[in-house]
Amino acid sequence: MSSPWGGKVRRVASVAALAILIPVAAWVCFLRDGRIGVDDRPIGPAPVVNDLTAAEKDRLRRAEGLLVGICVADALAAPAEFLTPERIREEYGEGLEKLEAMAGGGSIGWAPGQGSDETDMVFAVARSIASKKEWDPDDVARRLTAWYLAGPKDVGGLTGRALGRIATGEHWRDAGFREAIDSGEGRNAGNGGLIRSLPLAIALDGDALDGAANDCSAITHADPRCTDAARILTRIASDLLRGERARVAVEAARAWAREHSSLYDKVIGEAIEKPPSECPATGYVVDAVRISISALLHSSTFREGVLAVVARGNDADSNAAAAAGLLGAALGAGAIPEAWVERVPAAAEARELARHLFALRKDATPRTP
Repeated sequence: MSSPWGGKVRRVASVAALAILIPVAAWVCFLRDGRIGVDDRPIGPAPVVNDLTAAEKDRLRRAEGLLVGICVADALAAPAEFLTPERIREEYGEGLEKLEAMAGGGSIGWAPGQGSDETDMVFAVARSIASKKEWDPDDVARRLTAWYLAGPKDVGGLTGRALGRIATGEHWRDAGFREAIDSGEGRNAGNGGLIRSLPLAIALDGDALDGAANDCSAITHADPRCTDAARILTRIASDLLRGERARVAVEAARAWAREHSSLYDKVIGEAIEKPPSECPATGYVVDAVRISISALLHSSTFREGVLAVVARGNDADSNAAAAAGLLGAALGAGAIPEAWVERVPAAAEARELARHLFALRKDATPRTP
């Protein structure tokens, strides 16, 4: 466990273990009325995207970069999770060349090319939108809870506690809010709700995106530092998908922060000034915002930015995934090293889901300041 903010619960997927955490009554309800069930009908092939304008083609390329980038960076960084920067260099080389092989392993024992809970949660959100053809937080909460009950290899502590509440019958709004209070300072503002919010920027914009980002985080991470972080990073991603330059997108998000969050006004200012090598890399959501924006602004390539974040260690997978989402939206799918993409089985579905979400995107609507 790298820090109080970055605590992950290593799960053993067994009925006995889950029975300790989830009351029998919840399982009865689950089996009886499907409250935690999920519409798992096939989503179908991605829509045909012929006859696109040049601007639309560029946007699709960036949308694919966002989703593929997240799952590829997550898989690359997963074995380095919990490690110090010094240990990472010892195990994977000064330039992290050995990590790029994506051979799996690490403290949790990842399969080659396997992503962590970040990829799982991002896919839960993207699959929901692609299936429902709209943002439906109730459906996303059900999908996340079903994923949690299935016993993933690892799951953030706050994420697990909130989803455990939902599994026993609490509405997701109550579960996330109560955990933000009951968990206490040091355990209530992790980054577990941040990365999964980024796919929203492909399908939504304006006030709809702000509200969805807030709720997507709040399912498990309702502390204002978490919900504001989701709104800030999805704002940046949305502007990048439209082709805005990185600095312009970041400054626009900072303008919002000046009106709504003095904390993030300061944090974004720090990200503008400091490279990733000077940014903390814990599981605290504020650190994730800082280092991901820093990587976006201080890197000339996707590879450079992701490796700079991974080299900081600690909550390497989450922070790298956040940075990769922004870098992928800024640079497009073609900027992601092909050797990385080929080693990650989930990359193919990520590309398909990006096309589904792209097809749902309406004309940009103005934001309320």
